[in-house]
Amino acid sequence: MSTKLITALFLTIITLCSCKDENTNKKLSPIKDNKTKTNPINNTNKLESIDTTTCLHTESSSHFKFETYIERHKNNLFDSCITIITPILKNDKTHKQKITIKSDYYFSDVFMNCNNVRSYSTNINDTVTAMDNDYGDFVVADFNFDNRDDFAIKVNSGGNGGPEYDYYLQTPTKNFIRSDYLSDSMTFFPSDINIENKNLTTLVHADANHLGKHIYHYEEKKQTWIETSHEFINAYDEN
Repeated sequence: MSTKLITALFLTIITLCSCKDENTNKKLSPIKDNKTKTNPINNTNKLESIDTTTCLHTESSSHFKFETYIERHKNNLFDSCITIITPILKNDKTHKQKITIKSDYYFSDVFMNCNNVRSYSTNINDTVTAMDNDYGDFVVADFNFDNRDDFAIKVNSGGNGGPEYDYYLQTPTKNFIRSDYLSDSMTFFPSDINIENKNLTTLVHADANHLGKHIYHYEEKKQTWIETSHEFINAYDEN
């Protein structure tokens, strides 16, 4: 069997996607509330369609509803995934923002289960154990300690360290902007969100016996993040 054919078979098994995200204020078409729908999609741009799934999360935030939509295409050797997050202000349904993400790498079940979400704002699934650092496909929390709901979205299913997330922070105008620092530097979801000290702590597998523990501190006056601590700890010392 040729090397090219072996590579093709391997890449067909996994879900690889190219990554890019955009912010616009375009409206989406109406959707059905509190339903999951999985339907074939039409071929576009010479991509072989697979399916789409849409979820509407009405209880993750007191002020917003969030629509998550994933579109999967098959393009030659790999699958490409386009995810759209639409925050909808509850008291003003005309206030919508469209955030589009093209992912690096998704497992086949990502964004297919509407219940695989978490909210530290409304306590939805917030006590569910995060296996392999997976805190869900979509998570609502206050990441920069300003009493506004922010959200994290899975952008890469990751490896031994767990999935990677992009972080979107709410502005005073009730829009969401990507935090480049949290998305590009912290990346993994924090196992501890310390409101009092304004710290986010991540624990990521470094090897079979050790975890990398990183602490990121938010300086409110400067509105900047700094990494204040990085150490290797025994994996069996952490529960």
